[in-house]
Amino acid sequence: MSERIPVESEILEKQKENESRQSPPSPPAPASPHQSDSEFFEDDESGEEKMDFNLKATIAHLQGDLVYSVGVFISAVIINIFPDLRFFDSICTLLFSYVAVELTVPIFNEAIRILLEGTPEGKFPLIKKIHEIVKLFSFLSEKK
Repeated sequence: MSERIPVESEILEKQKENESRQSPPSPPAPASPHQSDSEFFEDDESGEEKMDFNLKATIAHLQGDLVYSVGVFISAVIINIFPDLRFFDSICTLLFSYVAVELTVPIFNEAIRILLEGTPEGKFPLIKKIHEIVKLFSFLSEKK
């Protein structure tokens, strides 16, 4: 007589039994550091979340790529429809380059301020007031 062929459910049960005998249950996987957005946002003094500098730069880069892609698409469509308007490619390039520069200039300025160890924006209103008073005294002392 031939042996009985095991059913798929029986095979799975035997595999589970073997696995449970061989190793203890594994602990849950540690949480990924990228599961929450809290590391990309900082709370400022007003209680609002401020976006991380690296995240701002990444978003600006993606926006620039998107703007360039849209520019290439628009100029390709116009040149396809009107072959005599080949100069439109240059116009789109200049226009969308301006938009990309407008997106990156604020981030560049912030990077320079960080590298030159400038004071954070809006953090020290008392120091600004004292500085204004010192400027006023120096202006008044020059008048005499």
